[in-house]
Amino acid sequence: MGEGAGAGFAGDPAQALLRIRDQQGRLCGLGFVADRDGTVVTAHEAVAGLPRLVLHTPGGQSRVLGPESVDLLPDRGLALLRTAAVGGVPGPALPIGRGPATGPLAVPHQRWEDGAPALARGGPIGRENGRCGDGALVRTVPGVLLLDLSATPLAGAPVLDPETGAVLAVIAPRVRAVPGPGVAAVPLTADTAPPGDSPLGRLLARNGADAPAYGRALNLGGALRLARAQLEGAAAGPGRIAELAADRVDRPDGLSGEEPQDVLTVLLGESGSGRTTELAALAVRRAGAARPLPTLWLRGADLAPGDRTLGDPLRRRLAAAARQSGVPEVEPGELAALCADAGRPLLVVLDGPEEAPLALSARWLTAGLEWLRAHRARALVACRPDGWDQLGPWRSAARALWLGPLTDDAAARAGRRYGLPEAFLGPAERGHPLALRLAGELRGAGVHGPVGSRAELFGGWLDLACLTVARRVALTPGGPRRHRRGGPAAPGEDARQVRRLAAVAAGRLHEAARLMLGAGDGALPAEEFARLFPDAGGWARAVREERLLVPAGTGYRAGHEEWAEWLQSLHLDLDAALRLVLELSLIHI
Repeated sequence: MGEGAGAGFAGDPAQALLRIRDQQGRLCGLGFVADRDGTVVTAHEAVAGLPRLVLHTPGGQSRVLGPESVDLLPDRGLALLRTAAVGGVPGPALPIGRGPATGPLAVPHQRWEDGAPALARGGPIGRENGRCGDGALVRTVPGVLLLDLSATPLAGAPVLDPETGAVLAVIAPRVRAVPGPGVAAVPLTADTAPPGDSPLGRLLARNGADAPAYGRALNLGGALRLARAQLEGAAAGPGRIAELAADRVDRPDGLSGEEPQDVLTVLLGESGSGRTTELAALAVRRAGAARPLPTLWLRGADLAPGDRTLGDPLRRRLAAAARQSGVPEVEPGELAALCADAGRPLLVVLDGPEEAPLALSARWLTAGLEWLRAHRARALVACRPDGWDQLGPWRSAARALWLGPLTDDAAARAGRRYGLPEAFLGPAERGHPLALRLAGELRGAGVHGPVGSRAELFGGWLDLACLTVARRVALTPGGPRRHRRGGPAAPGEDARQVRRLAAVAAGRLHEAARLMLGAGDGALPAEEFARLFPDAGGWARAVREERLLVPAGTGYRAGHEEWAEWLQSLHLDLDAALRLVLELSLIHI
Protein backbone atom coordinates (compact mmCIF):
# COMPACT_ATOMS: atom_id res chain seq x y z
CA MET A 1 0.00 0.00 0.00
CA GLY A 2 1.10 3.52 -0.60
CA GLU A 3 2.48 5.68 2.19
CA GLY A 4 -0.28 6.72 4.53
CA ALA A 5 -2.91 4.53 2.90
CA GLY A 6 -5.11 2.40 5.09
CA ALA A 7 -7.02 -0.82 4.70
CA GLY A 8 -9.70 0.93 2.68
CA PHE A 9 -7.46 1.82 -0.28
CA ALA A 10 -5.12 -0.42 -2.24
CA GLY A 11 -2.37 1.61 -3.86
CA ASP A 12 -1.00 5.15 -3.69
CA PRO A 13 -3.77 7.63 -2.75
CA ALA A 14 -2.17 10.24 -4.98
CA GLN A 15 -2.98 8.04 -7.96
CA ALA A 16 -6.68 8.56 -7.25
CA LEU A 17 -6.42 12.34 -7.66
CA LEU A 18 -7.64 14.21 -10.71
CA ARG A 19 -6.44 17.67 -11.71
CA ILE A 20 -9.09 20.26 -12.54
CA ARG A 21 -8.11 22.94 -15.06
CA ASP A 22 -9.94 25.70 -16.84
CA GLN A 23 -10.03 25.99 -20.61
CA GLN A 24 -6.85 28.05 -20.58
CA GLY A 25 -4.99 25.25 -18.77
CA ARG A 26 -4.77 26.92 -15.37
CA LEU A 27 -4.79 24.47 -12.44
CA CYS A 28 -7.87 25.21 -10.32
CA GLY A 29 -7.92 22.31 -7.88
CA LEU A 30 -8.09 18.59 -7.32
CA GLY A 31 -10.82 15.99 -7.05
CA PHE A 32 -11.28 12.27 -6.41
CA VAL A 33 -13.56 9.59 -7.82
CA ALA A 34 -16.29 8.51 -5.39
CA ASP A 35 -18.39 5.87 -7.19
CA ARG A 36 -18.39 3.42 -10.09
CA ASP A 37 -20.24 5.97 -12.24
CA GLY A 38 -17.16 8.20 -12.17
CA THR A 39 -18.64 10.96 -9.99
CA VAL A 40 -15.82 13.27 -8.87
CA VAL A 41 -15.93 15.13 -5.55
CA THR A 42 -14.14 18.46 -5.22
CA ALA A 43 -14.41 21.79 -3.42
CA HIS A 44 -17.03 24.30 -4.55
CA GLU A 45 -14.35 26.95 -4.98
CA ALA A 46 -12.37 24.78 -7.43
CA VAL A 47 -15.08 24.84 -10.11
CA ALA A 48 -17.56 27.64 -9.31
CA GLY A 49 -17.78 30.16 -12.14
CA LEU A 50 -16.03 27.98 -14.73
CA PRO A 51 -18.08 27.75 -17.96
CA ARG A 52 -16.18 24.59 -18.86
CA LEU A 53 -13.54 22.57 -17.09
CA VAL A 54 -11.06 19.84 -17.98
CA LEU A 55 -10.33 16.81 -15.78
CA HIS A 56 -6.88 15.24 -16.10
CA THR A 57 -6.17 11.75 -14.71
CA PRO A 58 -2.75 10.55 -13.47
CA GLY A 59 -2.65 8.29 -16.52
CA GLY A 60 -2.80 11.24 -18.91
CA GLN A 61 -6.46 11.05 -19.97
CA SER A 62 -8.70 14.09 -20.00
CA ARG A 63 -12.45 14.81 -19.89
CA VAL A 64 -14.15 18.09 -20.76
CA LEU A 65 -17.25 18.97 -18.71
CA GLY A 66 -19.81 21.72 -19.18
CA PRO A 67 -22.03 23.31 -16.51
CA GLU A 68 -24.71 20.64 -17.07
CA SER A 69 -22.33 18.07 -15.55
CA VAL A 70 -21.58 20.06 -12.39
CA ASP A 71 -23.67 20.00 -9.20
CA LEU A 72 -22.70 22.93 -6.98
CA LEU A 73 -23.45 22.43 -3.28
CA PRO A 74 -22.65 25.81 -1.68
CA ASP A 75 -24.34 24.89 1.61
CA ARG A 76 -21.71 22.15 1.97
CA GLY A 77 -18.78 23.87 0.28
CA LEU A 78 -18.63 21.00 -2.22
CA ALA A 79 -19.19 20.26 -5.90
CA LEU A 80 -19.94 16.99 -7.68
CA LEU A 81 -18.74 16.41 -11.23
CA ARG A 82 -20.72 13.84 -13.23
CA THR A 83 -18.50 12.18 -15.86
CA ALA A 84 -20.63 9.22 -16.96
CA ALA A 85 -21.92 11.08 -20.03
CA VAL A 86 -18.35 11.62 -21.27
CA GLY A 87 -17.16 8.06 -20.64
CA GLY A 88 -16.35 8.28 -16.93
CA VAL A 89 -12.84 8.43 -15.55
CA PRO A 90 -10.52 5.51 -14.80
CA GLY A 91 -9.17 4.80 -11.37
CA PRO A 92 -10.40 3.56 -8.01
CA ALA A 93 -13.18 5.14 -5.98
CA LEU A 94 -12.03 6.32 -2.56
CA PRO A 95 -14.32 5.35 0.34
CA ILE A 96 -15.95 8.14 2.31
CA GLY A 97 -15.69 7.62 6.05
CA ARG A 98 -18.25 7.97 8.79
CA GLY A 99 -17.99 10.37 11.68
CA PRO A 100 -15.82 13.44 12.36
CA ALA A 101 -12.09 13.80 11.84
CA THR A 102 -10.56 13.56 15.30
CA GLY A 103 -7.12 11.97 14.98
CA PRO A 104 -4.06 12.16 12.74
CA LEU A 105 -4.86 13.00 9.12
CA ALA A 106 -3.14 12.77 5.75
CA VAL A 107 -3.88 14.77 2.63
CA PRO A 108 -2.54 13.37 -0.66
CA HIS A 109 -1.51 15.90 -3.27
CA GLN A 110 0.91 16.07 -6.16
CA ARG A 111 3.95 18.07 -7.06
CA TRP A 112 2.91 18.22 -10.69
CA GLU A 113 6.18 19.64 -11.90
CA ASP A 114 8.02 16.38 -11.23
CA GLY A 115 5.09 13.96 -10.84
CA ALA A 116 6.21 12.81 -7.38
CA PRO A 117 3.43 11.91 -4.91
CA ALA A 118 3.34 13.70 -1.58
CA LEU A 119 1.33 13.59 1.63
CA ALA A 120 0.60 16.55 3.86
CA ARG A 121 0.24 15.34 7.45
CA GLY A 122 -1.35 16.86 10.51
CA GLY A 123 -4.55 16.92 12.50
CA PRO A 124 -7.60 19.03 13.41
CA ILE A 125 -7.15 22.11 15.59
CA GLY A 126 -10.75 23.31 15.70
CA ARG A 127 -14.07 23.88 13.95
CA GLU A 128 -15.96 26.98 12.85
CA ASN A 129 -18.72 28.11 10.55
CA GLY A 130 -17.57 29.13 7.08
CA ARG A 131 -19.03 30.84 4.04
CA CYS A 132 -19.40 29.63 0.47
CA GLY A 133 -20.89 31.17 -2.67
CA ASP A 134 -20.52 33.80 -5.35
CA GLY A 135 -21.87 37.34 -5.31
CA ALA A 136 -25.15 37.73 -3.47
CA LEU A 137 -25.65 33.98 -3.01
CA VAL A 138 -23.54 33.19 0.03
CA ARG A 139 -24.35 30.22 2.27
CA THR A 140 -23.20 29.37 5.76
CA VAL A 141 -21.22 26.13 5.90
CA PRO A 142 -21.37 24.65 9.42
CA GLY A 143 -18.69 22.48 10.98
CA VAL A 144 -15.73 23.58 8.85
CA LEU A 145 -12.58 21.79 10.01
CA LEU A 146 -9.39 23.72 10.72
CA LEU A 147 -6.33 21.55 10.06
CA ASP A 148 -2.71 21.99 11.05
CA LEU A 149 -0.90 20.47 8.05
CA SER A 150 2.72 20.13 7.08
CA ALA A 151 1.89 21.59 3.65
CA THR A 152 -1.00 23.48 2.07
CA PRO A 153 -2.74 21.28 -0.54
CA LEU A 154 -4.86 22.56 -3.38
CA ALA A 155 -8.63 23.00 -3.03
CA GLY A 156 -10.47 19.72 -3.53
CA ALA A 157 -7.75 17.46 -2.12
CA PRO A 158 -9.25 14.67 0.04
CA VAL A 159 -8.50 14.55 3.76
CA LEU A 160 -7.83 10.90 4.69
CA ASP A 161 -7.94 8.85 7.85
CA PRO A 162 -4.49 7.18 7.52
CA GLU A 163 -5.68 4.07 9.38
CA THR A 164 -8.58 3.22 7.06
CA GLY A 165 -7.87 5.19 3.88
CA ALA A 166 -11.34 6.75 4.06
CA VAL A 167 -12.00 10.36 3.02
CA LEU A 168 -13.30 12.50 5.88
CA ALA A 169 -13.25 15.98 4.35
CA VAL A 170 -12.19 18.04 1.33
CA ILE A 171 -9.68 20.90 1.43
CA ALA A 172 -11.44 24.25 0.82
CA PRO A 173 -9.14 27.15 1.84
CA ARG A 174 -11.49 29.97 0.74
CA VAL A 175 -14.41 28.74 2.84
CA ARG A 176 -12.84 30.52 5.84
CA ALA A 177 -15.09 33.34 7.04
CA VAL A 178 -12.27 35.13 8.88
CA PRO A 179 -8.49 34.77 8.59
CA GLY A 180 -6.75 32.57 11.12
CA PRO A 181 -4.36 29.68 11.58
CA GLY A 182 -5.00 26.35 9.94
CA VAL A 183 -6.20 25.12 6.55
CA ALA A 184 -9.97 24.87 6.10
CA ALA A 185 -11.65 21.63 5.02
CA VAL A 186 -15.34 20.84 4.60
CA PRO A 187 -16.57 17.50 6.02
CA LEU A 188 -18.36 15.10 3.71
CA THR A 189 -20.58 13.69 6.45
CA ALA A 190 -21.70 16.65 8.51
CA ASP A 191 -23.55 16.54 11.83
CA THR A 192 -26.77 16.85 9.86
CA ALA A 193 -26.83 14.17 7.19
CA PRO A 194 -27.94 15.26 3.73
CA PRO A 195 -31.39 14.09 2.60
CA GLY A 196 -31.28 10.70 0.92
CA ASP A 197 -32.78 12.11 -2.29
CA SER A 198 -30.23 14.95 -2.57
CA PRO A 199 -27.23 14.72 -4.92
CA LEU A 200 -24.84 14.33 -1.97
CA GLY A 201 -27.09 11.84 -0.16
CA ARG A 202 -27.35 9.66 -3.27
CA LEU A 203 -23.58 9.87 -3.79
CA LEU A 204 -22.86 8.81 -0.21
CA ALA A 205 -25.17 5.80 -0.63
CA ARG A 206 -23.44 4.79 -3.88
CA ASN A 207 -20.02 5.32 -2.36
CA GLY A 208 -20.87 3.12 0.62
CA ALA A 209 -21.71 0.27 -1.73
CA ASP A 210 -19.05 0.88 -4.42
CA ALA A 211 -15.90 1.70 -2.42
CA PRO A 212 -15.24 -0.88 0.33
CA ALA A 213 -13.86 0.39 3.63
CA TYR A 214 -13.00 -1.50 6.80
CA GLY A 215 -12.15 -0.96 10.44
CA ARG A 216 -13.82 2.09 11.97
CA ALA A 217 -14.77 3.20 8.43
CA LEU A 218 -16.61 -0.05 7.67
CA ASN A 219 -19.28 0.57 5.07
CA LEU A 220 -21.74 -1.49 3.06
CA GLY A 221 -19.13 -2.25 0.37
CA GLY A 222 -16.72 -3.57 3.00
CA ALA A 223 -19.45 -5.62 4.63
CA LEU A 224 -20.48 -7.14 1.30
CA ARG A 225 -16.88 -7.96 0.39
CA LEU A 226 -16.23 -9.58 3.78
CA ALA A 227 -19.43 -11.60 3.48
CA ARG A 228 -18.37 -12.74 0.01
CA ALA A 229 -14.92 -13.73 1.30
CA GLN A 230 -16.51 -15.69 4.14
CA LEU A 231 -18.84 -17.39 1.68
CA GLU A 232 -15.99 -18.39 -0.64
CA GLY A 233 -13.99 -19.87 2.24
CA ALA A 234 -16.96 -21.34 4.12
CA ALA A 235 -17.00 -24.82 5.61
CA ALA A 236 -18.24 -26.22 2.31
CA GLY A 237 -14.73 -25.50 1.02
CA PRO A 238 -13.08 -22.83 -1.15
CA GLY A 239 -14.87 -22.61 -4.49
CA ARG A 240 -17.40 -25.19 -3.38
CA ILE A 241 -20.32 -22.76 -3.13
CA ALA A 242 -20.12 -21.77 -6.80
CA GLU A 243 -19.63 -25.40 -7.83
CA LEU A 244 -22.73 -26.50 -5.94
CA ALA A 245 -24.78 -23.59 -7.27
CA ALA A 246 -23.89 -24.50 -10.85
CA ASP A 247 -25.13 -28.04 -10.17
CA ARG A 248 -28.64 -26.89 -9.25
CA VAL A 249 -31.71 -27.88 -11.25
CA ASP A 250 -34.81 -25.68 -11.12
CA ARG A 251 -37.47 -27.37 -9.03
CA PRO A 252 -40.85 -26.15 -7.81
CA ASP A 253 -40.06 -26.99 -4.18
CA GLY A 254 -36.66 -25.24 -4.19
CA LEU A 255 -35.47 -21.72 -3.35
CA SER A 256 -35.73 -20.23 -6.83
CA GLY A 257 -38.53 -17.84 -5.82
CA GLU A 258 -38.35 -14.65 -3.78
CA GLU A 259 -35.94 -14.02 -0.93
CA PRO A 260 -36.79 -15.53 2.46
CA GLN A 261 -38.76 -12.84 4.26
CA ASP A 262 -39.22 -14.53 7.66
CA VAL A 263 -36.78 -14.19 10.52
CA LEU A 264 -36.28 -17.97 10.33
CA THR A 265 -36.87 -20.35 7.41
CA VAL A 266 -36.11 -24.07 7.60
CA LEU A 267 -35.48 -26.18 4.51
CA LEU A 268 -36.19 -29.85 5.20
CA GLY A 269 -35.14 -32.81 3.10
CA GLU A 270 -33.69 -36.29 3.36
CA SER A 271 -29.99 -36.95 2.83
CA GLY A 272 -29.05 -36.40 -0.81
CA SER A 273 -32.18 -34.35 -1.57
CA GLY A 274 -30.15 -31.28 -2.55
CA ARG A 275 -30.49 -29.12 0.56
CA THR A 276 -26.92 -27.78 0.45
CA THR A 277 -27.17 -27.21 -3.31
CA GLU A 278 -30.28 -25.08 -2.79
CA LEU A 279 -28.54 -23.01 -0.11
CA ALA A 280 -25.47 -22.51 -2.29
CA ALA A 281 -27.51 -21.43 -5.31
CA LEU A 282 -29.39 -18.87 -3.23
CA ALA A 283 -26.16 -17.52 -1.71
CA VAL A 284 -24.55 -17.15 -5.15
CA ARG A 285 -27.65 -15.41 -6.55
CA ARG A 286 -27.61 -12.96 -3.66
CA ALA A 287 -23.89 -12.18 -4.02
CA GLY A 288 -24.07 -11.81 -7.81
CA ALA A 289 -27.22 -9.69 -8.04
CA ALA A 290 -27.13 -6.18 -9.48
CA ARG A 291 -27.84 -5.06 -5.91
CA PRO A 292 -25.76 -7.62 -3.97
CA LEU A 293 -27.11 -9.01 -0.71
CA PRO A 294 -24.90 -10.27 2.17
CA THR A 295 -24.89 -13.95 3.17
CA LEU A 296 -22.85 -15.62 5.90
CA TRP A 297 -22.52 -19.41 5.80
CA LEU A 298 -22.26 -21.72 8.80
CA ARG A 299 -22.53 -25.46 9.11
CA GLY A 300 -23.43 -27.26 12.30
CA ALA A 301 -19.84 -28.41 12.74
CA ASP A 302 -18.75 -24.75 13.02
CA LEU A 303 -20.63 -24.41 16.31
CA ALA A 304 -18.65 -24.91 19.51
CA PRO A 305 -19.72 -26.09 22.96
CA GLY A 306 -18.96 -22.69 24.48
CA ASP A 307 -21.07 -20.69 22.00
CA ARG A 308 -23.79 -18.75 23.76
CA THR A 309 -25.55 -17.37 20.70
CA LEU A 310 -25.44 -17.29 16.92
CA GLY A 311 -23.04 -14.34 16.99
CA ASP A 312 -20.18 -16.44 18.42
CA PRO A 313 -19.61 -18.81 15.44
CA LEU A 314 -20.25 -15.92 13.05
CA ARG A 315 -17.52 -13.92 14.77
CA ARG A 316 -15.03 -16.75 14.22
CA ARG A 317 -15.98 -17.16 10.56
CA LEU A 318 -15.76 -13.42 9.91
CA ALA A 319 -12.41 -13.22 11.70
CA ALA A 320 -11.04 -15.95 9.41
CA ALA A 321 -12.35 -14.10 6.34
CA ALA A 322 -10.82 -10.83 7.57
CA ARG A 323 -7.42 -12.46 8.11
CA GLN A 324 -7.56 -14.02 4.66
CA SER A 325 -8.47 -10.65 3.12
CA GLY A 326 -5.88 -8.70 5.14
CA VAL A 327 -8.41 -6.30 6.68
CA PRO A 328 -9.50 -5.58 10.27
CA GLU A 329 -11.98 -7.89 11.93
CA VAL A 330 -15.60 -6.87 12.30
CA GLU A 331 -18.28 -7.78 14.80
CA PRO A 332 -21.13 -9.73 13.18
CA GLY A 333 -23.69 -7.53 14.91
CA GLU A 334 -22.11 -4.39 13.45
CA LEU A 335 -22.07 -5.94 9.98
CA ALA A 336 -25.70 -7.04 10.26
CA ALA A 337 -26.87 -3.62 11.49
CA LEU A 338 -24.99 -1.81 8.74
CA CYS A 339 -26.55 -4.03 6.07
CA ALA A 340 -30.03 -3.64 7.57
CA ASP A 341 -29.66 0.15 7.59
CA ALA A 342 -28.87 -0.04 3.87
CA GLY A 343 -32.01 -2.08 3.20
CA ARG A 344 -30.04 -5.27 2.51
CA PRO A 345 -30.70 -7.60 5.47
CA LEU A 346 -28.05 -10.15 6.33
CA LEU A 347 -28.99 -13.79 5.70
CA VAL A 348 -27.30 -16.37 7.94
CA VAL A 349 -27.25 -19.84 6.39
CA LEU A 350 -26.91 -22.77 8.80
CA ASP A 351 -26.44 -26.06 7.00
CA GLY A 352 -26.77 -29.31 8.95
CA PRO A 353 -27.37 -28.23 12.55
CA GLU A 354 -27.32 -31.97 13.33
CA GLU A 355 -23.51 -31.77 13.00
CA ALA A 356 -23.18 -29.52 16.06
CA PRO A 357 -20.73 -31.00 18.60
CA LEU A 358 -23.44 -30.86 21.28
CA ALA A 359 -27.21 -30.89 21.05
CA LEU A 360 -28.56 -27.38 20.57
CA SER A 361 -30.22 -26.45 23.83
CA ALA A 362 -33.47 -24.53 24.09
CA ARG A 363 -31.49 -21.66 25.64
CA TRP A 364 -29.08 -21.54 22.68
CA LEU A 365 -31.89 -21.67 20.14
CA THR A 366 -33.81 -18.91 21.93
CA ALA A 367 -30.68 -16.76 22.12
CA GLY A 368 -30.11 -17.32 18.40
CA LEU A 369 -33.58 -16.01 17.58
CA GLU A 370 -33.04 -13.01 19.83
CA TRP A 371 -29.74 -12.25 18.05
CA LEU A 372 -31.42 -12.34 14.65
CA ARG A 373 -34.22 -10.04 15.75
CA ALA A 374 -31.91 -7.63 17.59
CA HIS A 375 -29.72 -7.20 14.50
CA ARG A 376 -32.56 -7.28 11.93
CA ALA A 377 -31.05 -10.33 10.26
CA ARG A 378 -32.63 -13.50 8.90
CA ALA A 379 -31.62 -17.16 9.00
CA LEU A 380 -32.12 -20.06 6.62
CA VAL A 381 -31.53 -23.49 8.16
CA ALA A 382 -31.28 -26.76 6.21
CA CYS A 383 -31.61 -30.10 7.97
CA ARG A 384 -33.06 -33.58 7.79
CA PRO A 385 -36.61 -34.18 9.03
CA ASP A 386 -35.26 -35.78 12.22
CA GLY A 387 -33.21 -32.63 12.80
CA TRP A 388 -36.41 -30.56 12.61
CA ASP A 389 -37.69 -32.40 15.69
CA GLN A 390 -34.64 -31.20 17.64
CA LEU A 391 -35.00 -27.48 16.88
CA GLY A 392 -37.39 -26.82 19.76
CA PRO A 393 -38.07 -23.06 20.04
CA TRP A 394 -37.25 -22.54 16.37
CA ARG A 395 -40.12 -24.74 15.23
CA SER A 396 -42.79 -22.28 16.39
CA ALA A 397 -40.96 -19.32 14.84
CA ALA A 398 -39.90 -20.83 11.52
CA ARG A 399 -41.53 -21.25 8.15
CA ALA A 400 -40.82 -24.78 6.93
CA LEU A 401 -40.14 -25.73 3.29
CA TRP A 402 -39.89 -29.38 2.21
CA LEU A 403 -37.67 -30.82 -0.51
CA GLY A 404 -38.92 -34.01 -2.10
CA PRO A 405 -37.78 -35.99 -5.15
CA LEU A 406 -37.27 -34.05 -8.36
CA THR A 407 -40.26 -33.82 -10.64
CA ASP A 408 -40.08 -35.84 -13.84
CA ASP A 409 -39.35 -32.67 -15.82
CA ALA A 410 -36.57 -31.50 -13.46
CA ALA A 411 -35.06 -35.00 -13.36
CA ALA A 412 -35.08 -35.21 -17.16
CA ARG A 413 -33.30 -31.86 -17.43
CA ALA A 414 -30.71 -32.98 -14.88
CA GLY A 415 -30.20 -36.24 -16.75
CA ARG A 416 -29.60 -34.38 -20.00
CA ARG A 417 -27.11 -32.07 -18.26
CA TYR A 418 -25.11 -35.06 -17.04
CA GLY A 419 -25.38 -36.89 -20.36
CA LEU A 420 -27.25 -39.83 -18.82
CA PRO A 421 -29.20 -42.22 -21.02
CA GLU A 422 -32.76 -42.70 -19.79
CA ALA A 423 -32.08 -46.25 -18.62
CA PHE A 424 -28.80 -45.46 -16.82
CA LEU A 425 -30.55 -45.23 -13.42
CA GLY A 426 -33.47 -47.23 -12.10
CA PRO A 427 -36.87 -45.54 -11.61
CA ALA A 428 -36.31 -45.07 -7.88
CA GLU A 429 -33.08 -43.13 -8.47
CA ARG A 430 -34.02 -40.86 -11.37
CA GLY A 431 -35.56 -38.18 -9.17
CA HIS A 432 -32.80 -38.23 -6.56
CA PRO A 433 -30.40 -35.24 -6.90
CA LEU A 434 -27.33 -36.94 -5.40
CA ALA A 435 -27.89 -40.13 -7.40
CA LEU A 436 -28.10 -38.09 -10.61
CA ARG A 437 -24.92 -36.18 -9.83
CA LEU A 438 -22.84 -39.24 -8.94
CA ALA A 439 -24.22 -41.10 -11.96
CA GLY A 440 -23.13 -38.17 -14.11
CA GLU A 441 -19.58 -38.50 -12.78
CA LEU A 442 -19.58 -42.22 -13.50
CA ARG A 443 -20.91 -41.62 -17.00
CA GLY A 444 -18.27 -38.96 -17.60
CA ALA A 445 -15.59 -41.48 -16.59
CA GLY A 446 -16.77 -43.93 -19.24
CA VAL A 447 -19.16 -46.13 -17.25
CA HIS A 448 -22.00 -47.13 -19.58
CA GLY A 449 -24.41 -48.50 -16.97
CA PRO A 450 -27.07 -49.29 -16.18
CA VAL A 451 -26.77 -48.90 -12.41
CA GLY A 452 -29.22 -51.18 -10.67
CA SER A 453 -29.44 -49.74 -7.15
CA ARG A 454 -28.25 -46.86 -5.04
CA ALA A 455 -25.83 -49.15 -3.23
CA GLU A 456 -24.33 -50.14 -6.59
CA LEU A 457 -24.12 -46.47 -7.53
CA PHE A 458 -22.38 -45.53 -4.29
CA GLY A 459 -19.97 -48.44 -4.61
CA GLY A 460 -19.10 -47.52 -8.18
CA TRP A 461 -18.54 -43.90 -7.24
CA LEU A 462 -16.28 -44.96 -4.36
CA ASP A 463 -14.18 -47.03 -6.77
CA LEU A 464 -13.96 -44.10 -9.19
CA ALA A 465 -13.01 -41.62 -6.45
CA CYS A 466 -10.32 -43.95 -5.08
CA LEU A 467 -8.89 -44.39 -8.57
CA THR A 468 -8.75 -40.62 -9.05
CA VAL A 469 -7.11 -40.13 -5.64
CA ALA A 470 -4.57 -42.80 -6.58
CA ARG A 471 -3.71 -40.99 -9.81
CA ARG A 472 -3.26 -37.73 -7.95
CA VAL A 473 -0.96 -39.39 -5.44
CA ALA A 474 0.97 -41.23 -8.16
CA LEU A 475 1.64 -37.95 -9.97
CA THR A 476 2.59 -35.96 -6.84
CA PRO A 477 6.39 -36.61 -6.83
CA GLY A 478 6.66 -35.17 -10.32
CA GLY A 479 5.03 -31.92 -9.33
CA PRO A 480 1.60 -30.57 -10.29
CA ARG A 481 0.35 -32.43 -13.35
CA ARG A 482 -3.12 -32.77 -14.76
CA HIS A 483 -5.09 -35.88 -13.90
CA ARG A 484 -8.14 -37.56 -15.41
CA ARG A 485 -11.13 -39.18 -13.78
CA GLY A 486 -11.57 -42.88 -14.58
CA GLY A 487 -10.71 -44.57 -17.84
CA PRO A 488 -7.49 -46.35 -18.75
CA ALA A 489 -4.16 -45.22 -17.39
CA ALA A 490 -2.65 -42.16 -19.03
CA PRO A 491 0.71 -42.41 -20.81
CA GLY A 492 3.50 -42.52 -18.28
CA GLU A 493 1.31 -43.88 -15.51
CA ASP A 494 2.16 -47.20 -13.92
CA ALA A 495 -1.22 -48.98 -14.03
CA ARG A 496 -0.19 -51.47 -11.39
CA GLN A 497 0.95 -48.72 -9.03
CA VAL A 498 -2.30 -46.81 -9.54
CA ARG A 499 -4.38 -49.91 -8.76
CA ARG A 500 -2.34 -50.51 -5.61
CA LEU A 501 -2.76 -46.90 -4.47
CA ALA A 502 -6.50 -47.07 -5.19
CA ALA A 503 -6.77 -50.12 -2.94
CA VAL A 504 -4.86 -48.25 -0.23
CA ALA A 505 -7.20 -45.26 -0.59
CA ALA A 506 -10.26 -47.50 -0.30
CA GLY A 507 -8.89 -49.21 2.80
CA ARG A 508 -8.16 -45.90 4.49
CA LEU A 509 -11.61 -44.54 3.63
CA HIS A 510 -13.23 -47.62 5.12
CA GLU A 511 -11.17 -47.13 8.29
CA ALA A 512 -12.24 -43.48 8.37
CA ALA A 513 -15.87 -44.58 8.08
CA ARG A 514 -15.47 -46.93 11.05
CA LEU A 515 -13.91 -44.16 13.14
CA MET A 516 -16.66 -41.70 12.19
CA LEU A 517 -19.30 -44.29 13.03
CA GLY A 518 -17.91 -44.58 16.54
CA ALA A 519 -17.48 -40.84 17.08
CA GLY A 520 -20.07 -39.07 19.19
CA ASP A 521 -20.55 -36.23 16.70
CA GLY A 522 -20.01 -38.29 13.54
CA ALA A 523 -16.83 -36.42 12.57
CA LEU A 524 -13.33 -37.71 11.87
CA PRO A 525 -10.87 -35.98 14.23
CA ALA A 526 -8.20 -33.92 12.51
CA GLU A 527 -5.40 -36.05 13.97
CA GLU A 528 -6.98 -39.23 12.56
CA PHE A 529 -7.35 -37.58 9.16
CA ALA A 530 -3.68 -36.61 9.26
CA ARG A 531 -2.74 -40.20 10.17
CA LEU A 532 -4.80 -41.78 7.40
CA PHE A 533 -4.19 -39.13 4.75
CA PRO A 534 -0.88 -37.35 5.45
CA ASP A 535 0.24 -34.27 3.57
CA ALA A 536 3.35 -36.18 2.52
CA GLY A 537 2.76 -37.90 -0.78
CA GLY A 538 -0.25 -35.75 -1.63
CA TRP A 539 -2.84 -37.89 0.20
CA ALA A 540 -4.51 -35.09 2.16
CA ARG A 541 -4.81 -32.79 -0.83
CA ALA A 542 -6.13 -35.53 -3.10
CA VAL A 543 -8.84 -36.63 -0.66
CA ARG A 544 -9.93 -33.04 0.00
CA GLU A 545 -10.01 -32.05 -3.66
CA GLU A 546 -12.05 -35.12 -4.57
CA ARG A 547 -14.52 -34.07 -1.85
CA LEU A 548 -14.32 -37.48 -0.18
CA LEU A 549 -13.61 -35.85 3.17
CA VAL A 550 -13.82 -32.10 3.76
CA PRO A 551 -12.89 -29.83 6.69
CA ALA A 552 -15.86 -29.32 9.03
CA GLY A 553 -15.42 -27.54 12.34
CA THR A 554 -12.40 -29.01 14.10
CA GLY A 555 -12.48 -32.27 12.13
CA TYR A 556 -13.53 -33.76 8.80
CA ARG A 557 -16.77 -35.08 7.34
CA ALA A 558 -17.72 -36.82 4.14
CA GLY A 559 -18.43 -34.58 1.17
CA HIS A 560 -21.73 -36.39 0.48
CA GLU A 561 -23.86 -37.14 3.53
CA GLU A 562 -25.93 -40.02 2.11
CA TRP A 563 -22.89 -41.68 0.53
CA ALA A 564 -21.18 -41.50 3.95
CA GLU A 565 -24.19 -43.13 5.60
CA TRP A 566 -24.00 -45.98 3.08
CA LEU A 567 -20.24 -46.42 3.64
CA GLN A 568 -20.66 -46.42 7.41
CA SER A 569 -23.52 -48.91 7.19
CA LEU A 570 -21.08 -51.44 5.76
CA HIS A 571 -19.30 -51.41 9.12
CA LEU A 572 -22.33 -51.37 11.39
CA ASP A 573 -22.52 -54.51 13.55
CA LEU A 574 -26.28 -54.77 14.04
CA ASP A 575 -26.06 -57.82 16.33
CA ALA A 576 -23.62 -56.08 18.67
CA ALA A 577 -25.71 -52.90 18.65
CA LEU A 578 -28.88 -54.86 19.47
CA ARG A 579 -27.14 -56.69 22.34
CA LEU A 580 -25.99 -53.36 23.77
CA VAL A 581 -29.53 -51.92 23.62
CA LEU A 582 -30.93 -55.01 25.39
CA GLU A 583 -28.26 -54.87 28.08
CA LEU A 584 -29.00 -51.21 28.76
CA SER A 585 -32.72 -51.96 28.91
CA LEU A 586 -32.17 -54.72 31.50
CA ILE A 587 -30.04 -52.40 33.61
CA HIS A 588 -32.81 -49.76 33.69
CA ILE A 589 -35.42 -52.41 34.54
